[in-house]
Amino acid sequence: MNIAVISDTHIGDRTQDVPEPLWDMVAHADACFHLGDFTDEAFARQLRRANRLFAVSGNADPYSIRSMFPAVRVVELEGVRFALMHRFAGPWAAAQLRAANYRATGVSVICFGHTHNPENTSIAGVRLLNPGSAGDGRRTRGRFTAGMLQVENGRFKWELWPLGREVFV
Repeated sequence: MNIAVISDTHIGDRTQDVPEPLWDMVAHADACFHLGDFTDEAFARQLRRANRLFAVSGNADPYSIRSMFPAVRVVELEGVRFALMHRFAGPWAAAQLRAANYRATGVSVICFGHTHNPENTSIAGVRLLNPGSAGDGRRTRGRFTAGMLQVENGRFKWELWPLGREVFV
């Protein structure tokens, strides 16, 4: 199973649309995780129509999106248990404790956004994955990214996908 992992699209407040390669990615995936900060309800509905969507809301999302998606969601696909959230922050000791608490519930991967910077690290026996931003490149020198998870029989493989660069006018 291929899962497109997207975050921080910021449609309408930072960009007008996501890069075209993102739609290609979604079309070739079996499911999609969106980790918050859609910022546009029409885009959220469009993504839901395009693929099997598992999503959470983010801090920049309006109430209409927050009422559609929870702040945290746990999903199990192909034998891998994922926790989806917008923020996974805090001092190192707090992050270790949070990861260990998720691990105790069977979560092996936490997918999060918010920072706009891609991450792939492990703490407390849990893999932390952040696909970066697919719509706001302020913190990444204009680069847009998303991730693709390949999940099968309780194992996963992560790949970061470049989506292009912002066009500054």
